[in-house]
Amino acid sequence: MRKTALNNALQQNAKHASMLSSRFQSEEEIRDPSVSSADYSISPTPVFTPVNRKMSRDSSLSPPSPLDDQESIFALPIRPKPKCARDLPMTLVCTSEKTRQVLQEAGWVFSEVIAEPETPEYILGGDAFEACIRLAKGYLQKARDQCPKGSLVVSTAQLTQGGFSRYPDTNYLPHSKIEARSLLLKYSEAKMKTISAVAVMNTDNGVEVDGVEIASVYFDEFSDDTIERILEREETMQCPGAFNINDPDIRQTVNRIEGDIDCVFGLPLNLLSGLLELSI
Repeated sequence: MRKTALNNALQQNAKHASMLSSRFQSEEEIRDPSVSSADYSISPTPVFTPVNRKMSRDSSLSPPSPLDDQESIFALPIRPKPKCARDLPMTLVCTSEKTRQVLQEAGWVFSEVIAEPETPEYILGGDAFEACIRLAKGYLQKARDQCPKGSLVVSTAQLTQGGFSRYPDTNYLPHSKIEARSLLLKYSEAKMKTISAVAVMNTDNGVEVDGVEIASVYFDEFSDDTIERILEREETMQCPGAFNINDPDIRQTVNRIEGDIDCVFGLPLNLLSGLLELSI
């Protein structure tokens, strides 16, 4: 009986050695050919062929990206429209070029109704989330008569909150360049929160749904020259909190983003997709 057990053990050892030999042969095939076998014996850490891939600005927070170092964190997602909404026409109540850009980059087919941005008094106080949703729903109601029956109507609104204050001010469109400069100075070496609301109306069944999503943008220092260049651009005064994510100088000062980049642009696709499904 001992002899049988010994033979079984020897057979298992031989099988294990065969498996190790096969594994080592496989590892030899993926080793860097420029490194000698002697170098591998120095350390148990495997050596792999390096890949020349650029990283986003804060490599500890962002995955590798083939895009330019600074532009990688601004890449918008490509996402299909929910299946349940593909056969229905969709209309975007457009108050910003950036929201149009999100849908175009995602590959969605839609028509547009242009709406002029406005700043109701209720934005100046109260809950920022509620104010943002009310603003988006207001645009939706204004466009109701311009949209065809049986379509999905989408409107958006965005507010910002800047600085590290526990109770930050809520900002919409700046009234003057003085106010815009004050906002940009508040972002310098600090963070800004974008609050993006989406409202959806199904003109066929009358269902209306809405939601809100936030993202945070962290900035490096804004120099005086950078601020002056930003203020010279007309688009700055048309953006909530004087923050235009497409401004080249603002992009240069962005350190990192927490949250979805399409939320920073003003139209979070994950939220929109969920609202479309709820409206049908």
